[in-house]
Amino acid sequence: MTEHGLQREYNNYLNMFPKLTDLQKSQVLAYLKEARENAMNAETAKNRIDWFIKYRGRANNFLAAAGYDLRKATEEIEARKGVSKN
Repeated sequence: MTEHGLQREYNNYLNMFPKLTDLQKSQVLAYLKEARENAMNAETAKNRIDWFIKYRGRANNFLAAAGYDLRKATEEIEARKGVSKN
């Protein structure tokens, strides 16, 4: 139904922020579970994606408020991907 979106998104957060506390991990997972529940009722694939985008935004705002730099983390992930390709 949601093409394993929850696990994929959660793993992305864990890769970007390996030092998340248990409380932060729980909150991110709660946002993603809510996204999945809403996405399962969506009529189209685009609507399912939109639910994950909405709740990913909530998780991002939560982590930004806790002091995490999402832009920097994303750039670091992209740099690692670039290095591993060479």
